[in-house]
Amino acid sequence: MFAGFVGPRLLTAAVSGSYFASPSAGQIIRLVEEIADLETPILLSLANYTGDRLNFGLAKEYLTLQGYKDVRMFVFGDDLAPFLSEKAKTEDVTLKRRGLAGIAFVHMISGILSEQGKSLDEIECCLNQLSKLIYTISISLSACDIPGHGASFELKDNQMELGLGVHGESGIERIELMSAHDSVRLMVTQLVNYLKQERLLDQYANRIALIVNNLGGLTQIEMNVLFKEIIEQFTSMGLIIRQMYHGCIMTSFNMKGVSISVMLLNEQLESILNSSDSMATIRAVTINDQPIYRLKCNNHDTNTSTRADLAECVPVSDYCEPDLYCRIISNLCHQMIKHEHELNKLDETVGDSDCGSTLAAIARLFLDQIQLKRDQPPPSFATLARVVSERIGGTSGALYSLLFTSASNHIKRNRAMFIQREMTITERIQCWLQLVRHCMQQITTYSGANMGDRSMFDALNGIVIGLRKSASCNSSIEETCRLVVESTWSQAKQTAFMKARVGRAAYVNESYITKPDAGAIGVAIWIESLADTVRKTFVQPQGTTTNKPTANI
Repeated sequence: MFAGFVGPRLLTAAVSGSYFASPSAGQIIRLVEEIADLETPILLSLANYTGDRLNFGLAKEYLTLQGYKDVRMFVFGDDLAPFLSEKAKTEDVTLKRRGLAGIAFVHMISGILSEQGKSLDEIECCLNQLSKLIYTISISLSACDIPGHGASFELKDNQMELGLGVHGESGIERIELMSAHDSVRLMVTQLVNYLKQERLLDQYANRIALIVNNLGGLTQIEMNVLFKEIIEQFTSMGLIIRQMYHGCIMTSFNMKGVSISVMLLNEQLESILNSSDSMATIRAVTINDQPIYRLKCNNHDTNTSTRADLAECVPVSDYCEPDLYCRIISNLCHQMIKHEHELNKLDETVGDSDCGSTLAAIARLFLDQIQLKRDQPPPSFATLARVVSERIGGTSGALYSLLFTSASNHIKRNRAMFIQREMTITERIQCWLQLVRHCMQQITTYSGANMGDRSMFDALNGIVIGLRKSASCNSSIEETCRLVVESTWSQAKQTAFMKARVGRAAYVNESYITKPDAGAIGVAIWIESLADTVRKTFVQPQGTTTNKPTANI
C-alpha cells in the first residue's frame, strides 16, 4: 500500500514488513541511511498500530543516537469505529483510532507541502490539523483469507461486519445482511452524525473530499453500484463533494468489503488537492504514464553487517555464567518453537494468527546466534535486540527488541551492581527485579500498555510479583523459581477475563474474547523454561543448593 505512494509530491520512500506486520526497526534504519544524511529533516509517517509505533519509535531513537539532527514521527489514525463502540461511552477512545485508507490524504498533502518548500514544523502543524478532519468507516461481507491460515474470522452468509481494520481482524458489530443502498446509508449516516455531533460540518461549509476504498474482494461492477449510492446519499444530506477518489488503496487480501474516508475541506486543503494530479492513479486504478519511482538499495546481510551496534554491548559474563546463559536461551527457544501452533490458535480470534510464528522466528534467530558463536562469547542482550530489530517486524518483534535493549541499557548503567560476586540470593533477586521493572517502564513508554490491558505486559508483571514474594521471604533459588512460574502463569491466564485496551484485540467485540492473550501465554512458556533450567543447574536432586556463586544466577 505504502510503496504505491512513493513518487513526486508524495512519499520519498516506503518500507514494508511481512503481511499484516510492521517493518522491523532495522529495516527502517537502513532505509533512512540510504536516502538521507545526518542533516536532512526526516518525517516518519505511519498508521496508528502498536507494532508500527514500537518499530518506528525504536528506529527514531536509534537514528537520533547515530547523529541524525531532526527525526520526527507522525502517527495517523482516521478510524471512526472506536467512537461508535460501547467503550466510547465510558472511555476516551481517541488514541485507539487505527490508520485506514484516509492516510492517502496525509501522503499527498505532506508530499505537496514538502515540494513547495515548507519546513518540517509547518508540515507537522498541518498534519496535526488533518488528524481531526479525516474519518473512515468500513463494512464487509466476508473475512479475508490469510495465507496458510484460512479465514481470519467466521462470518455467516446472512451477516455483515461493521467497523473493521485492514489486518483481517473482525469489527465492532455484526449485523444482518443489507442491500448496497442500506449498507451505504448506514455508513454515511454514522459519518455524518459524528461530524454534526462534533460541529465540524458548519465550520467547513459542508465541503468534503472522499476516498472510496475497495478492501480487495469486490468486483468493479459492485464498486460502481457503491459509488452511485455514496454520491447520492452524501449529496442528499447536504454535503458538497469537491473531490472523490476510488480504487484498491488499502486492501486486506480478498476481503469483500469497502471503506469510506471523508476529509473536511477548507480553502487551503482544497487548493492543495486541486494543485496536484498525484492521486490520479487512485481514480483510474490502473497505472498512468507517469514513471514508477523505486529506491535502489544495496543488499544487506544482517549476519555480516559491518554497522556497529548502536549501544555498547554489555558482556554476558557481567550478569550470568555464559554456559548457563546459553542453556537458558537454547531451552526456552526450543519451547517457543514447540508451542508455535498453539499460540497461533490463541491469536486467531483477536489478531492475525501469527503470534506463535513470530515468537518461533525470534527463537530460531537466537538459536542461530548461539550456534554461530560457540567459539566466542555468547550474544549479549544488545546483540539479541539488534538481531530481532533487523529481522523481525510486527508488534512482537518490536516488543522483544525493546525488552532486550532496555535490559542492556539498565545493566550498562548499573554494571557495578551486577558484577558483584559477594551478594546474597535475595540481593541478586532485587537486581533482576529492578531490571524487569525498568524494561516494563520502557514498554509502557512506547506501546502505551499497562497492567490489566490484556497483553504480554500482564505476564511480565507476573515475573515482578513472583520476584517480590521471593525477596520478601528470603526464598531459596528453588522456591524463587516456583513463585515466579506460578505468578507468571496466573497473570497470563487472567488476560482471558481482562478488557483489551491495547493491540488489535482492543478493536474487537468483547464477546469474541474468551481465551488468554497469546503474547502473555508466550511469556509464561519461556519463563517456565528459564526457571526449569536454573532449577536443574543450582538445585541437587535432594533439594540442596550448590555452592556456585550467586552472581551466576
